[in-house]
Amino acid sequence: MLVINYINPHNKDYNKYNYWIGPIRKVFANSHTNTKNLDVNAIDKNVFFDKNYSLDFCLKCNTIKQPRVTHCDICGTCILRHDHHSILLQTCIGQHNYLYYYIFVLFTVITTGLNCIIFLLFQFKKLHIECRLISLGFLFGNISILFEFYQNLKTIVYQLQFNFTCSEHKKYLNSRRMHCQYHYDTGKLTTNIHDAFY
Repeated sequence: MLVINYINPHNKDYNKYNYWIGPIRKVFANSHTNTKNLDVNAIDKNVFFDKNYSLDFCLKCNTIKQPRVTHCDICGTCILRHDHHSILLQTCIGQHNYLYYYIFVLFTVITTGLNCIIFLLFQFKKLHIECRLISLGFLFGNISILFEFYQNLKTIVYQLQFNFTCSEHKKYLNSRRMHCQYHYDTGKLTTNIHDAFY
């Protein structure tokens, strides 16, 4: 038996959610379905929850997923506010490191941009013709890094504006019939930023 009462979907302290978890395996044993092909409607009679919210169960971790939790197949764990798995940093970007990731991307854009400007204004004219080809390769590498991280920064700012993650955006795009705002968007930019970072 599982009872969950969601108090406030914008509350960050997920330990304050009132929930009681009974024997999970009995819940699935009573559903008469295979856990690999779990039908959500098959467990509705055994799970009691608020009609405005849905309940997720991670079949890989065998745990109840809190709101805004997504399973990462690369890390093998469920991550709170899972945005994406960063190949560059070899970690998942989620609730606990989203602010640091934003700062990392912001300062990468600033430093590579300044590096390109300083190089073009001061160093490129002083180099000999033979060294200019090598320097152009260096400059092209910096510009490509700048472009990639600038695109990433634009995506982060857009996500902060509407308070959603990449995982939630994929779910939103897959539900083409729904024409509504994101579930966690408060309508205020400052509240959305505070909700994402703290």
